[in-house]
Amino acid sequence: MRAFLPMLASALLLGGCAEPDDAEVASVAARINAGTPPERAVLDAGLDTAALVRATRRILDDPARLRDFLELLRRETE
Repeated sequence: MRAFLPMLASALLLGGCAEPDDAEVASVAARINAGTPPERAVLDAGLDTAALVRATRRILDDPARLRDFLELLRRETE
């Protein structure tokens, strides 16, 4: 799960897949840009496990988001 969190954090930022508001997304982006690991940035921003689960469900339920997410995974693992 730990290895999945950075990619999920990126997906959250790409598509607003969970339900964070604009300030939360900006907070996560600012933390990542400052060098915080993405999984830590998501947790520090206060996004809880339920938000991550909702994000995952939305990614998997939407073919376009799933395709974008898989492309992100491919790039992250090259």
